[in-house]
Amino acid sequence: MSGSSTRIPIVSDTPRMAAGALFVDGDRVLLVRKTYGERWDLPGGYVDCGPLGDDAQSIQLDRQELDQWEWVPVDELAERTIPRLARRIQHAYEAYGSGTVAYLEHGASPTSAGR
Repeated sequence: MSGSSTRIPIVSDTPRMAAGALFVDGDRVLLVRKTYGERWDLPGGYVDCGPLGDDAQSIQLDRQELDQWEWVPVDELAERTIPRLARRIQHAYEAYGSGTVAYLEHGASPTSAGR
């Protein structure tokens, strides 16, 4: 193998889980802008899990990773976020308004995805 290099992917058997919080003010939701990537997102982050992985202990917002926050009208989400996130927030907002919950996969209801 002289003169060549082999790349070995780093694989972790520790699952990563993230969560976001939906804060609602009338027809607006709270978005935060991350300092990296110029992206707007829900407040949230990676979840610190207990030994079983399903026992979420806390979610921490890192002040150094956020540079702005803004109340954004729901009908402007597509202009601020990636399409999948805009769909997730829209579904969550509708569920919040009707007092229900929504199960989504990749930002869409599994039934609307042809399942």
